This record gives sequence, structure tokens and C-alpha cells, in this order.
Amino acid sequence: MLKTSSRTLLFITFAQACLFAALAPATGRADRLELRQRAEGPSGTAAFLRQPGPAVVIDRLMVIVNGQPITLSELGWQAALDPEVPPGKPEPELLQRILQQMIDLKLLAQEAEKLPAGDVEEAEITKYLADLISQFPSEAAFRERVASAGLDAATLRERVKQRVEILRFIDFRFRAFVLVTPQEVEHYYQTHIEAEARKQGTPVPPLDQVRETIERDLADSKVATEMTAWFEDQRRRSEVVMLDQGGD
Repeated sequence: MLKTSSRTLLFITFAQACLFAALAPATGRADRLELRQRAEGPSGTAAFLRQPGPAVVIDRLMVIVNGQPITLSELGWQAALDPEVPPGKPEPELLQRILQQMIDLKLLAQEAEKLPAGDVEEAEITKYLADLISQFPSEAAFRERVASAGLDAATLRERVKQRVEILRFIDFRFRAFVLVTPQEVEHYYQTHIEAEARKQGTPVPPLDQVRETIERDLADSKVATEMTAWFEDQRRRSEVVMLDQGGD
């Protein structure tokens, strides 16, 4: 069973994106690359190779992580699936943060692929998608954003499936080793819950009533700390090539 929620995944990855926004490009020159497609004539591939016809840009490479590309379309999909990103075309600064978030997700996905995990069940995909949709103003608003980003049903399902696999990896690699002690819960209760209630002049909830929430918050904080160190190590050992993102 997954212990990490879709909301936690969004929080952790976006936090990592902000922490590592100053990621330097790999050494050496990396020209802007474009995925191009020419209309193939009736003579087949040979004729296509001989014809110097006009190129049509169908996507643009933004970064290559350990040999695996991240395209401009994928950035748009990521923005559409993040409820904290406002609708419309992201500003350049926000786009850079999303790009760093995508790098983090790619690093996580590459490690998740190494685990002998079982197949992702349809129920897991359905639940994750329902949790994600609930973070938007409405399902209609979510569907509109997805459609505007050019994210079709099959691609959406595949990306949700990948996120579930990443959540499994986070649980296996980080959360399974996190321990929250009763003393930590008591300290958090006294310094946060009680202190905030007194500050607001509201009744202090009993510890047992908020214990589960405190344990989850403390565990999430520890997971985020462990992931920070993990990302630092992964970035040192990975080849991340940032491509020229300027337009023609």
C-alpha cells in the first residue's frame, strides 16, 4: 500500500526544484535540438531522405538526463497537472522551476525502474487521479487544463502510472526507514499545536486527536530531508545536459 500521497509528491518535488534551481549545465556546449518531422512522399523512406523539404518542428528538447530527454511538451503537461501552477502559459521563472521539477522526477523515475516492482493496478491509477483532481477547483477545470496542454487520455494514464511507480520508490527508499518517536510527537504538539492555539485564542485539541496528522507531517519532513541529500548525490553522479532554450 502506498503511504505517500499525490499531494506529498507534488510538495516534495516542487520543494526540491526550488532548492536546486541553480543547477549548472553540464560541461561543454549543448546546442538547442529540435525533433523534426518531414511529410513522407509516396516513394517511401528513401524518397523522404532525398528530399530537402521544409522541416516542421513537432517538439523541442529542453534537457537530457542520463541520456533520457525531457521535451517542451512534457513541461506543459507537468504544469497542467500541478494545481499550484496558475492556468495559462507559465512565466519564464516558473517555467525554469517546472523544468527543475521535471529533472527531479526523471531522476526518481530512473531509479524506480531499477526496482523489481509489481505491475501498477488500475485501482491505484484511478485513486491517484481522483486525489489529483480533488486538488483543482473542479473536475471540469482539471479536464480543461489537461486538454489545453495537449495531454490525451492515454498519455495522462501513462504519466499517472509513472507517478505511482515513483511513489512506490519513495516509500521503499525513504519512508520505510523513517522513524517518528513519541518524544518528537509530544515536542511538536507543544511547540506548534498548543502554541498556535494559545496564540489564536482557540481551544487546544487533544493530542490523540491530532497525533496521526503530526506523525505524518514529521515523517514528510524527514523524507524531504533524506531526499535532499539523495538528490545532491544523484546530481553529482548523473549527466544532466541543459539545452539552449532560446527560440529562433
